[in-house]
Amino acid sequence: MLTQIRSAVGETTFWTTLRKVLSDFALGSVTTEQFLAEFAPNLDAGTLSAIRTALVAKGAPTMVALATDGGISLTLSDTYQTLIVPVQVTTISASGEAVVRDIPKGTATTLSIAPGGYLAIDERDIHPVGGWLDVPNTTGIRDFFQALVPGTMAGGADDAFFSRSASNQETALYAWGVPYVATASTLQPSLDKLDSSLAKRGVLSSSCMLAATDASWNAALATALLSPSAQAIDASDYGSCGGTLIDPARAELQQLIEGGITGNNSERFLHLINFDYGAAQTLSLLTAALAKAPTLLIRTSIIRRLRNHVVTRGGRYSSIPAGELAAWTAFFRSQLPTVTTISRLSLVFSAITNLKDKGALPAVGARLQVINPSYSSFASFICGAWRLAGNAQNDDWRAFVTALGSSESFSAPVKALVNDPTSCK
Repeated sequence: MLTQIRSAVGETTFWTTLRKVLSDFALGSVTTEQFLAEFAPNLDAGTLSAIRTALVAKGAPTMVALATDGGISLTLSDTYQTLIVPVQVTTISASGEAVVRDIPKGTATTLSIAPGGYLAIDERDIHPVGGWLDVPNTTGIRDFFQALVPGTMAGGADDAFFSRSASNQETALYAWGVPYVATASTLQPSLDKLDSSLAKRGVLSSSCMLAATDASWNAALATALLSPSAQAIDASDYGSCGGTLIDPARAELQQLIEGGITGNNSERFLHLINFDYGAAQTLSLLTAALAKAPTLLIRTSIIRRLRNHVVTRGGRYSSIPAGELAAWTAFFRSQLPTVTTISRLSLVFSAITNLKDKGALPAVGARLQVINPSYSSFASFICGAWRLAGNAQNDDWRAFVTALGSSESFSAPVKALVNDPTSCK
């Protein structure tokens, strides 16, 4: 909603008013009505009423996108009346000429994309369109996503894509993962022209998938991914990046771990752990790093990286051979006795359920008794334990319940769910 108010009142008015609000209420709280009152002089009565309606809405707009013979069809629905500012789309020709238009609500709008041109949705970055978009899985789904990038990496459309809107770059290349860079030789020049760091990450991730079947990408990818400008934290999409970058990345990671992780090198360390060094070496390296990690953030990132390996093994990350599963199971079990936060327990339990480690259920129950999270979090663990136990009142489930205990501090809904977990979905 803030971005819609910003668009409605203009940049200068928005930031001037927002600074006034921050100054006037610096030592207290501001209510919704007090906040809106500051902007009221620059908004008409109808817009203010629409904002109030949108703020209590229980849903979001939807936009259905289809590739048709005539181009791309977009149908925008605003059932909950949350749109204060129109959603704009831009069609850019091969020469870079742009036509901007508002998308009407409730009717399909067909947009013609000229050969070599592309379609940009919400270049102003006002609306979270990515969360609304519904692209039915039809034969035209590839055509729709390919329409979001220029048809050729040359000329006016290409220049427009790299200069008009960083948010559009991010949406197309990262959020929706559209491959754009066609050859290894154009990888670095394209990265240099992109404004969005997430867009760069999207290009690198999609290029890694190309490299899986085309070794000509390896050298360019190794140079790009190991450069400081590519550093990213919790980037599991880099798990599919391999080839010639793995050996130097592993050597650097080993050196960092042995020399000690510090504030000066922690960002580099967190970037290097994104890559896949094989199941055994990944577990060995990161177990050693965990023992030396100086902060909670770094320790949590290490556990998240190992959890991601378990959850996406055989996909982004390599499979874990049957003979190595016991070591991974033992690692995650070893984390349970010292877990003190629900976020860390969620990471560990996610790996445990994926590994189908029913023997860990008593330890999970014991930690839940100590942490005693909110009902929604508690319910997800109870139902997860129920599913892991096989949806049955068996020895595994009873061991979990016994370890959980019957603390008086548990809420009535928690106790009811433990007594009758059959309502778990």
